[in-house]
Amino acid sequence: MKVSFHFDADDKSLGGYYGYPIRKALMRAILSSRTLDLNSKIFQGDFLLHHLTMDVEVISEHKTVHRSNPERFISVFNELLNPGTHIWHSITDDTICRLANNNVWVMSFESIGFSDATEIDKMLRDVSYYLGAIEVDETSPIHWEAYAGSLVPYYRIIGNKVNLFWDGISDESKNEGHIPELLKIGFTSADFEALNGKFTFFDKYHNFEHARRVAELKSALGDSLASLADQVICRLADPAPEIGNKLWSALRTYNRAEVNEDYAQVSASCRRIIEYIADQLFPPQSEDVNGRKMGKGHYKNRLLAFASNERSSSTNIELVAVSIESLAQQLDKLTNLSNKGVHAEVFKHEAKRCLLRTIMVLDDIISLRIDPFDVNV
Repeated sequence: MKVSFHFDADDKSLGGYYGYPIRKALMRAILSSRTLDLNSKIFQGDFLLHHLTMDVEVISEHKTVHRSNPERFISVFNELLNPGTHIWHSITDDTICRLANNNVWVMSFESIGFSDATEIDKMLRDVSYYLGAIEVDETSPIHWEAYAGSLVPYYRIIGNKVNLFWDGISDESKNEGHIPELLKIGFTSADFEALNGKFTFFDKYHNFEHARRVAELKSALGDSLASLADQVICRLADPAPEIGNKLWSALRTYNRAEVNEDYAQVSASCRRIIEYIADQLFPPQSEDVNGRKMGKGHYKNRLLAFASNERSSSTNIELVAVSIESLAQQLDKLTNLSNKGVHAEVFKHEAKRCLLRTIMVLDDIISLRIDPFDVNV
């Protein structure tokens, strides 16, 4: 999701100098957390809703007059908070007037998880000039104008590292003095990254229509993935009633993880989930099946035997075999990373892929059976 954080540039504590203090408050909140997982571009700039809702009168070829339109502003402001789709925001009755009437500075994350956004929001609530966050819905032209068309790409945050954007054309666009500032805030490294014309007049994809299509795609994919997870949990809860608890535990461990041992626990949970499903669908037995052992430790063979019993096509069985083998390799990779002491940031992303692959393997398994599973109370 895309989320914008708003700050009152007129707050007396800032004394009219708001850029660095606001960046410092936001960035230090991010760096102080031990569980945030950020990899996102960050845009910043003034909140130009008043400017965007003015009436423009053309006096001559070289002169235009801008006049405030209070009614239009109120209408657009209401649409900003209620764009017609369900969005999350933390704007309160205490901050809404300041957001509407004061000069506001915005820092917008192009991609951030909901839990990360709410954690940052919670950490900023004690900052006197923080006004709240809004989930950006770029199917709304108002949201696109306020948070994409009017803001400037400035940073890319990757964990505790930060890149400072420059246009990629002229070295004069590099803000050399900004690098020491970011290092002073607490980032372990700060480098320049060229945009090469992206988000400018030369970028044919930087417009509302393209943003709307991408936003609709993200929404559709989110619905599809949520539906997939829902099907996995609901259908497998019949033969394997502990599946919900086990997946919940694995996800909670991942979300709270801080060190490699925590992520190793996620890997162990994923392996136990697959073994548990194999135990419920094809319990261990002493006899071999098609030359394969079916004992307790041979969960992959037992899942393939289950697939064969479902009279699935050979193609489906092969696909399940590939999925299970891919997950097994991922689990082994996580174990190897843990033994080598790889940095936790790398480990976290591997653990996330492990969770996702586990869900996909479970979906492959339930796809083999058209009829309901037998209920196991």
